[in-house]
Amino acid sequence: MPTGVPWTADDAVGGPVDSVIAGVRAAFPDLEVRRLRVSHPADDDDLWFLSRPDTPEVQLETGPDRAPPFLVESDADRREPGSVDEAVRILCDWLVG
Repeated sequence: MPTGVPWTADDAVGGPVDSVIAGVRAAFPDLEVRRLRVSHPADDDDLWFLSRPDTPEVQLETGPDRAPPFLVESDADRREPGSVDEAVRILCDWLVG
């Protein structure tokens, strides 16, 4: 797991990315989420790392205002979902194990 800040179910940034993370958490209560830790306030920190036991880590990055289009990546694939529902579906498919 990369360096990052643990992201709990109570954490939120505002914007559609909160709905994406909540949707994936609803499907997988054992989901671990970490948010990129940046060293400078001007750096982009809109990158989250999602993982479950025995599954490869996936990344979720947002567009402006933490909204679509999203970028989701794994070691095997890269997609740009244009909606919250599509992002949740792709992430859940990848995290099912």
